[in-house]
Amino acid sequence: MTQAPLWEKWVREFATCDAVADLAPHIPVASPQLAAGAYEAALLSLLDGNGAAASVAAATGAGARRRELSCLVERVRAWPPCLYAGATVARAVARAAAAQPGGVRSAPLLMEALALLHCHSGHHQAALEPCLQPPPSPCNPMCSGCSSM
Repeated sequence: MTQAPLWEKWVREFATCDAVADLAPHIPVASPQLAAGAYEAALLSLLDGNGAAASVAAATGAGARRRELSCLVERVRAWPPCLYAGATVARAVARAAAAQPGGVRSAPLLMEALALLHCHSGHHQAALEPCLQPPPSPCNPMCSGCSSM
């Protein structure tokens, strides 16, 4: 009997508990290889978390969120891109990055994950674009050119 269904069950369970970061380094990529949906669910859970993520972030600060996003980048680096639908994950990462107050440039881990996903799919120009954009500049009220004065 293959152990893939059991691994897929545990990926779902850990995602429900917002604990995929603890499981992800141990998820097999071969022998057994899981269904693509399991790898996507793990990556998307690291990106989005669930309802528990907001309470964890409120209780522990940004550290828990940074750990999840670092794990996301590590898994995108480590897992062969043929295991999951990279375009699906890239769209979700792009949406999350766009939702950041300063855009993708203000979220370096999201920018790195997105660049890696674009590279995996052969879209090297798209991978470079966020890296080449100038960083957002905060408005300085002391600046004479500031229109908010």
